[in-house]
Amino acid sequence: MPRRAAGVTAAQVEKGTKPGRYGDGAGLYLLVRSREAKFWLFRYARGGQMREMGLGPAVDRAAVSLATARTKAKPLHDMVREGRDPLAERDAAKAKAEADALSGAGPAWPMPCSAHRTPLTWRA
Repeated sequence: MPRRAAGVTAAQVEKGTKPGRYGDGAGLYLLVRSREAKFWLFRYARGGQMREMGLGPAVDRAAVSLATARTKAKPLHDMVREGRDPLAERDAAKAKAEADALSGAGPAWPMPCSAHRTPLTWRA
């Protein structure tokens, strides 16, 4: 039986400076590159290959707290247990949103001037 991760504490997130990957359980990891570069990762295996999905920075103004990272990782862990691929679903949703925006079904905003030009009319 595999060992269960001890978990990450809020103090470790704040003070952890030794580079490495620290497991919290259920696929959630804190990746520490330096004192200023800490990130939340969700790791899972799909088709015999390890995949990583970023959940946000652990430090800085836009920092994702430990509780928020756990909340974000829970549905991703459930998706993996159901046999779905979170990265593939995220990429598919992003591609659909881009296709909707280009087809006019998305939000209406003025297109940039270069949008109506064709490659034949561009000049260097």
